[in-house]
Amino acid sequence: RCVVLGDETSLAVADAITRHFAADAPHCLLEVAALAEARAVSRRLGLEAVELFERCGDDGQLDAIARRLPVLAGADRGYILTGRAPSIQRLRRTLAAQGVPGARIMAKAYWAPGKRGLD
Repeated sequence: RCVVLGDETSLAVADAITRHFAADAPHCLLEVAALAEARAVSRRLGLEAVELFERCGDDGQLDAIARRLPVLAGADRGYILTGRAPSIQRLRRTLAAQGVPGARIMAKAYWAPGKRGLD
């Protein structure tokens, strides 16, 4: 089972993984700007293992996500980080500090504040 860490843009990744691995759906920890709207979308997609963390000005939502990671840890657990580049960097460091090998982490930044065309 994997854990998806990301934001609103990561809902599509979570949906695709859930559909492909229906019996082994990912657990998702997502930072979002609009909590009610993200909750409605995740429900509509049928994503059950989604925890939403409302984005705040000081990135405190990333601290809350980091506190949840040890609970979800597992020897064979993989991590997929998508969405906002600064969040990915910070959560990758958090996972490394918790002893997660880099080979179990996949990352793709979809956007970064003030940047265009990341690919």
